Amino acid sequence: MSPHLFACYVNDLPAVVRSDCLLFADDFKLYARVDSFSDVRDLQADIDRLCQWSAAWQLKLNPAKCKILSLTLRTKPIIGVYTMGSDGIQRVQEMRDLGVILDEKLNFAAHVDGVLKKANRALGLLMRSFQTGKNGRSLYDINPKSIISTYCANVRSILEYGCVIWGGAANTHLKRTEKVQHKFLTWLCARCRVANVALDYDSLLRHFRIASLAARRFQYDIMLLRNIHNNKIDSSFLVDSFPLAAAPRVLRSRVLFHVPHARVNTVKNSMFVRVPSHCNMFLNSARTVDIWHTGIGDFRKHVIVYSTTML
Repeated sequence: MSPHLFACYVNDLPAVVRSDCLLFADDFKLYARVDSFSDVRDLQADIDRLCQWSAAWQLKLNPAKCKILSLTLRTKPIIGVYTMGSDGIQRVQEMRDLGVILDEKLNFAAHVDGVLKKANRALGLLMRSFQTGKNGRSLYDINPKSIISTYCANVRSILEYGCVIWGGAANTHLKRTEKVQHKFLTWLCARCRVANVALDYDSLLRHFRIASLAARRFQYDIMLLRNIHNNKIDSSFLVDSFPLAAAPRVLRSRVLFHVPHARVNTVKNSMFVRVPSHCNMFLNSARTVDIWHTGIGDFRKHVIVYSTTML
């Protein structure tokens, strides 16, 4: 998860540092917007205050495990050199945070590569495990629902973890995730001796009644926004990040959430632009659905129907 999503202030940290911070049991993140070299000096001053605070609370910091990552789309960003005491802090181009690999440009190419490697290994293990049954008997007559359940639990869960964050990756990367599911469905079709079914991806999805990964990512986006505005997710920052739209005039289209202006695809596909845009698309199509008053079961059913038919 991106470090700028949540802020947690503990003990006397607000008086210690002026930048936003995240404090976990054994991890600390300090972040700030850097537009000039004076911002670099301010951030270094906050790091120095952090070192003083840790010494006062007898919490030993390990500079060797500390990293600096700059997230920017600028061609010539301001790069500062930061130190922790007498030790320099290493600058990296990508970093894993809560299971998601963040890179400097936030295109999530490295994360998708890692997800595909892990998912393909899990899929290979699944295929080998279902080659033969007990005492070498064939599994051609096995119920495909049991194999699909195993796939969803062990492979698809890998392909979908944290997808709300990295779901804005380039289409070339997202299509690679669909190939893993297509590979599984093709194998399942041969394993279960399914006849008269084309092996293209859409035909296999319809036959086995499985949603595409793109449709499921769309569902996660909408359900996230519903949970935020129904207090299922307790975060004032996220509520402020997805404000309601105040239309200057009556519009035919139903625009409930404000969609920030974006010029480049990286920003257009980011979480804070993509999620409200998807939700507006859904609500404009499903006129009888209300994000606050419709029950969560009925709401989810409408989202599933819309995502599987429109995507």
